[in-house]
Formats: sequence, structure tokens, C-alpha cells
Amino acid sequence: MRLGTRIAAAALTSGVLVTTAACGATARGSDGYTREAGAYAAAGGSAAASGALSARLWLRDLAFTRYTDVAVTSSEDDLATVHDSFAAIQPPTEADVATYDALDALLADAGDALTGLRIALRQGRSEEVAAAAEQLAGSAEELQDFAEDRS
Repeated sequence: MRLGTRIAAAALTSGVLVTTAACGATARGSDGYTREAGAYAAAGGSAAASGALSARLWLRDLAFTRYTDVAVTSSEDDLATVHDSFAAIQPPTEADVATYDALDALLADAGDALTGLRIALRQGRSEEVAAAAEQLAGSAEELQDFAEDRS
């Protein structure tokens, strides 16, 4: 095979792979999708719990504001990555759409709470930080329950 043909073949293959990845992956079967959803829920729950813990430490004057801001922002970024990665997986069946919708809503709620926490923390609003920490603790528990139900 000539060099030009090999380069063209490689470019075509790369383009197909990028296009396929952009379309979103499909889980291999309903059981696999359910397990993947559980894993994403556990990861999202961990990010929510980390944000809640950081807020509680700040409220008790056990962590500096700058450190807490970095920790909360990191949790927010982690949760956004989990949410985006999960959203890219196509539910394999109509029945799995309910699983998708449920986890998508839980991850969105936790993400909104982390965003609210970050804003309140940066503005020094202790009452709103406390409320966001409670909301995040609830979100973390819901996500963990979701994960355990699908493991």
C-alpha cells in the first residue's frame, strides 16, 4: 500500500471514530446500562458528599475559605464530568430511558446545589452554605441509594 493511501485510510478511520464518539455511546444491553448508571451514581454521590463535607468544615471554622472554595469547585467539576459522561451514553431500550431520566435529574440537582454552594461560599453567606450542605448531603444519599439499587 502506498504511503498516500495509508495516510488517507488513517484519516478516514480517525474521522469515523471521532464522528462515532460524538454521537454518543450505546450501552451493551439493559443490564450493562443499569450497572453503568449505578457506577455513575456512586461517582456523583461521592462528589456531592465531598462538597457537603467541605462546607461543614468551613462552617465550623475548620477549613480556610480559599481551601474550601478549591475543594467545592473541584467537587463541582467532578460532578459535571460524571453528569456529562453519563449523558453521552444512549439508553439501549425504551425501558432504560426511565433510568436515564431518574439519574439525570439526581445529577442535575446535585450539580445545582454545588453551584449554589460555591456562590454562597465566595460571598461568605453562612446560612446559604449551611442550606446547600444539607441539600448536598441529601443528594449524596439519594445518589448512593440509586447506585446500591443497581449494583
